[in-house]
Amino acid sequence: MKVFIKNIFSFSIFTFIVMSCFLISYNLFFDPYGVFSKTLVRQVSAPNENFIKSQYILNNKNRYNAFLFGNSRVAKINVDDFNGNYSFYNMTSSEAVPYENLKQLELFLSSGVEIKRVVIGLDEISCFISPKKHHNEPLRKVFKNKFFAYIYYLYLKPSLEILKIYLNYNKDPFWTNGYYSGVLANGSNGFKYNKKDAFIDSNINIHINDSIFNSPYWSDFNSNKNIESSINSIKAIIDLCNENNISVTFFINPIYIKTYEKALESGFGKFLQKLSLLTDFYNFNIDEKITSNKINYYENSHYRPNLGNLIVNELNKKSSFYQQKVIEL
Repeated sequence: MKVFIKNIFSFSIFTFIVMSCFLISYNLFFDPYGVFSKTLVRQVSAPNENFIKSQYILNNKNRYNAFLFGNSRVAKINVDDFNGNYSFYNMTSSEAVPYENLKQLELFLSSGVEIKRVVIGLDEISCFISPKKHHNEPLRKVFKNKFFAYIYYLYLKPSLEILKIYLNYNKDPFWTNGYYSGVLANGSNGFKYNKKDAFIDSNINIHINDSIFNSPYWSDFNSNKNIESSINSIKAIIDLCNENNISVTFFINPIYIKTYEKALESGFGKFLQKLSLLTDFYNFNIDEKITSNKINYYENSHYRPNLGNLIVNELNKKSSFYQQKVIEL
């Protein structure tokens, strides 16, 4: 019996070692979320931008003094175009919410990063999605302790979805080799005119009749219980910026009109009301000629670089047209 137990134990240890070596080798080679790469030159799947950008800023503390925060939609904003004596960095990351922006700001300040200006893009994702949703999502897991974060990514289970991306990325007509390699330069290369933009402008009728525009981007609009916590995070950001003499500006992303209308039905208007009691902000959903024009969007979620340029231009000249004042509750 003792011999049997010893053999089982030895076999278990051997199996654990073999599986560990396989997982570590797999994750180091494929690095599906870009956490081990310094250049992202070989990156073909979307990296965890919260992780890699937070780490990048901490390794370059004196390089940037202004930050744009927001989810993947603000990737289409060229931060180099902002006026003022600032060195901007685009902190865009998938489904980023205010609580995560707050934690990044606190991390940077506590690590000695000098910050002069902050610009934050908000939308329905900001108030409906709970940051708890991202705890076990490797694409969106927040950067905290570097050692334990690396352990997490070294032992990730292989993903069939990620494997398919690696096997088929060259078949994507809109793929550009090295697409993600420019992300670390200023936070995003997403604002650049790409193959998808060229296709849309050359095939306008095909694009505006695409069935992807028929429904809102996000089907789960029943999470308005997160509105209060989101507002609290925004208030904490405002307080933190005031305490550290940081200029902070908020704006509402130009949301495709059907998605925006669905969000309003589900409580987004309440979020905007509460936000207006905290601060003035720019709401780029005022002009429906913009948000109903499908040429301004890739699909029913992400706007194109021309709207990114509009946002920067309006913020630079402090336009009054898009400014949202206090809304009475």
